[in-house]
Amino acid sequence: MVFFRRFIKIKDYISPATLAVVLVAIISGLLLFVPPIHGLADNGDFYRALLSNGLYRLPHPHNQYINYVIPKFGIMKYFNENNVAVFSSQAIFIKIAVFFNKLFYSRNIFDIRFLGLTYYIFYLGAIYLLTKSLVYPYRKARSYFVALIVTFVFADSSFTLYFNSFFAEPGMLIAMLYAFGALMAIGRHCYTKNGLCYLYIS
Repeated sequence: MVFFRRFIKIKDYISPATLAVVLVAIISGLLLFVPPIHGLADNGDFYRALLSNGLYRLPHPHNQYINYVIPKFGIMKYFNENNVAVFSSQAIFIKIAVFFNKLFYSRNIFDIRFLGLTYYIFYLGAIYLLTKSLVYPYRKARSYFVALIVTFVFADSSFTLYFNSFFAEPGMLIAMLYAFGALMAIGRHCYTKNGLCYLYIS
């Protein structure tokens, strides 16, 4: 009975979608941004993303491949002769991260956590949309159970460790979550009178 009364109070202040976002934010944030920094090491694929976006590898005492996460890279100061080999949405995330890195940290050194933060912000939005579309419009106990399942699945480090790396997987994952969440929202008929889908931040 006490648990039920507490649940009634909680659901008045936090929605299932907000609960999922908060939990994923805490779990993933601790993993990505609190030292020691976690991420995925280079398997040889990083150069495509690095050079085409004006970044380069700094001298490092550890093995740069497979077994060590390198947290800092150099930012090219002069003309970049490395053209983009293939167009990828990954470059958008990297450019955003480099912009904020230059704004708040350094114009010469790139901290991989700015890339992780860029993915992280978009990822939390996708988690909110997905959870909201799965439980809309209810705030019952089962909706919070769904939020916990979403947290359990998508706060998994097997997904989020990619954020602190130059692999392309985070962009694909985030796009997939937004696409699936949007389709679910349409399927659940959460429409306004003018036909636009709404997802209240409640």
